Amino acid sequence: RKTLRDLTFTGIFGALLASVVLYVFLRRFSMTFIVVACIPFSLIVACGAIWAMGKTMNTLTLLGLIVGIGMLVDNAVVVMENIYRHQQLGLGRKQAALMGAREVSMAVIAATVTSVIVFLPMVFNKPNQMNIYLRELAITVCLTLVASLFISQTLIPLVTSRFIRLRPPRRAPLMLAIERRYDRILAFNLKHRWLSVVIGLGVIASAVFPFNHIDRNFDANRSEVFVQARYEFSEPLSLERKEKVINLVEAALLPQREELNAEHIYSFWSDRFSLTRIYMKEGFANDAAMEGTRKLLRELVPEIPGLKLEVQDQGGMGWRRGGGKRVAFQIVGEDTGVLSELAEEAKLRVSEIPGLVDSWASTESGQMELSVDLDRELAARYGVPFNQPADIVSLTFRGRRLQRFRTADGEREMRLTLDEQDEETLSQLRNLPVWGSDGEKIPLASLATFSLAPGPERIRRDNRRTSVWVGGRYEEGTMADYLPLVKQTMDLMEFPYGYHWTMSEWINRQQDQSRDFLIDLALALLLVFAVMAGLFESVRQAIGLMVSLPFAISGAFWTLWMTETDFDQPAAIGLLLLIGVVVNNGIVMLEHINAYRRRGMERTEAMMRGGRERLRPILMTAITTLVGLVPIVIQRPALAGIYYYSMALVIMGGLAVSTVLTAVLLPTTTALAEDFFGGIGRGVVWAFRRIGQVGVWGHLQGR
Repeated sequence: RKTLRDLTFTGIFGALLASVVLYVFLRRFSMTFIVVACIPFSLIVACGAIWAMGKTMNTLTLLGLIVGIGMLVDNAVVVMENIYRHQQLGLGRKQAALMGAREVSMAVIAATVTSVIVFLPMVFNKPNQMNIYLRELAITVCLTLVASLFISQTLIPLVTSRFIRLRPPRRAPLMLAIERRYDRILAFNLKHRWLSVVIGLGVIASAVFPFNHIDRNFDANRSEVFVQARYEFSEPLSLERKEKVINLVEAALLPQREELNAEHIYSFWSDRFSLTRIYMKEGFANDAAMEGTRKLLRELVPEIPGLKLEVQDQGGMGWRRGGGKRVAFQIVGEDTGVLSELAEEAKLRVSEIPGLVDSWASTESGQMELSVDLDRELAARYGVPFNQPADIVSLTFRGRRLQRFRTADGEREMRLTLDEQDEETLSQLRNLPVWGSDGEKIPLASLATFSLAPGPERIRRDNRRTSVWVGGRYEEGTMADYLPLVKQTMDLMEFPYGYHWTMSEWINRQQDQSRDFLIDLALALLLVFAVMAGLFESVRQAIGLMVSLPFAISGAFWTLWMTETDFDQPAAIGLLLLIGVVVNNGIVMLEHINAYRRRGMERTEAMMRGGRERLRPILMTAITTLVGLVPIVIQRPALAGIYYYSMALVIMGGLAVSTVLTAVLLPTTTALAEDFFGGIGRGVVWAFRRIGQVGVWGHLQGR
């Protein structure tokens, strides 16, 4: 319920912010109302399509609707602006609505297709938990965008042609100043094209710095909003003694509840493990607040002999603990006892690496186990086969399956077990008889020793070999900073024959996810390029338009670096969606420029006039998309334990940088691409003509 409430609030807040931005630009209530009306109508159409597909309204569909809210008005703004322009040229309302909607129809269709088509690689990627969630998210986003396209081509022309006559929007002094400055900058860029190229390349090259200083971790940030302290006791304790120790810890924590930002404190103890969880207050489920809680928790826990406290966050268990900022490796071998000893030694070594905190090993003690160690020499002296005591102990605790008993009603399973009163105490187990070679009955205690000790919580096997995980969590830097330090530390550790440490699975997992993302990214770029080349019927203009993509990627990485956010799976999805979004402004501008050029206008004049006339709708659509995502960054809603705010940050940062630079540099890059490839084409034609002339001359000479 809380997730649904948060998502609903985020969506409503985003829609209100987008409406305010539209009114600031249009400064006419009627025009603002027409555009804003597209949001609920588009959502209704999208929800109807979701219902028709047999899907339900859940957190996934709500998140998809929220992501698309800021983009729902893009098509409506472009169509309405063009209709208004035709009314200003003297056309009647019906004729202006018809001409205005038809003139930009291909542009808005292409813009919608580019936003939708980037999800195709994700849909056909190999399935995992993240892709399963995001396929549903992609379907919802695509439905909302298609619905907005339908509304912009039907409702907007209908309303403007029959019910409302668009009056000129009041131009704010700030907007007029921006347009005048834009004219001067664009004219300067068209005259000094190579200077613009140098500036653009500088912006793109600057992305290297944030790219190298952000943590690229494809394990998504989890949303379990608690900090956890796990207790490790130096010796086995009864539940009563564990309770006394935990009561001492809680007595130290409860008075500092406000400082810990704790909604409530929960403790649990059993034979297997014991822990205390501090559930964070609403509004404090962020990295900074949780880090402060972890530090204060370490300071508040009193020194108790025999107790070691391991502070975790987000409920991590085993090698997944500690959230996304972690580095881990495996120790592989055969014997679990030897592996446990090696893991503890490695854990101590890892704890000494500067910057790594809360080192851990996946060898936590589980339930108490009874170990029976047979004295093989003594058993051989009495002629007792080595497997006989094991069979007797197994029969005592597990029983033995017998052949099925067939009755008139069918077969019945038969099992041989001891009576419950015969397996009550350890002393009775010690007196279990075994038989020697001469038939002598010997008590099991005469040949074996008995001990109680906690067993391993779990046994993990990879490629038929037992393995344990060891690692630590870091608070500063990136994973790449700590991998060499871990390798240097572990290379100094000696291992018995048949045992070794490896980071192969950890690294391979990260590399596989990175490779899948790069494939998706390349396919998305190829699909977007194909759509634009088909729209403009020009590879040269499509290449010039693709320049907005590196600007967007640069802005995305700078935003992640400035907000200290990891590049995780939601951020990767945001980058894919960004590819389809940032080209929309360029498509609308370039299509308008081409319309003037088809009427015979000179290229530079067409670029100046087309850029100026499309500047305001470009700024409107970009800013409405940005403010529509602001609530996601502020509220940070979660779905299935995963935060999606990094996706919003990537889209916001990339779109902001790309919008400014595309509006300024797109005409320049398009002109350069046309001249460059046009020159190559003319050179090829000249070369073929020259070759043909030489061939003809040689033929004549031969004759």
